Amino acid sequence: AAPARRDRRDPAAAAFSRAAFVHIASHGFFRKDDPTFSMLLLGSDVLTPSDIESLRMEAELVTMSACSTSRLIGPDVQGFLRAFLILGVPSLIGSLWDVDDHSTAELMRRFYSNLTLAPDVALALRHAMLEMKAQDDHPRAGREGRSPAWLLARRRAYVAQPGVPGA
Repeated sequence: AAPARRDRRDPAAAAFSRAAFVHIASHGFFRKDDPTFSMLLLGSDVLTPSDIESLRMEAELVTMSACSTSRLIGPDVQGFLRAFLILGVPSLIGSLWDVDDHSTAELMRRFYSNLTLAPDVALALRHAMLEMKAQDDHPRAGREGRSPAWLLARRRAYVAQPGVPGA
């Protein structure tokens, strides 16, 4: 008989369901051929966007401090970005491509320090990035020293208004 498949959501499910802030510092792998099979390594286990979509979550902010967690292909939102937005997470931070571990850790330290001073996610991230740029210590992408883009995605509630295109 085949071994029972372990539910990959178990290690994170309880913590995700009650945390106001979720920070995932791990290694990420983006699958361009099928973003639903992208992976975040959690110890000896993996978490995929499909696993995330079935979680219960009340977080105000999810930060994915890993490579290629918010990579985009064309105009469509896919992978981890899509999964967390489906759950209704209001603010999500992720990287658009591969990032350096040490400088990313420093960026995140500065981000959370800024966030404790003024609870505006966008400003806290912007200030952290500017602080590192000023010290010429911003995270490197490994591609000719190009700094990685960090994406802040926000979920908005849209109210249909008669006569307004797209509403």
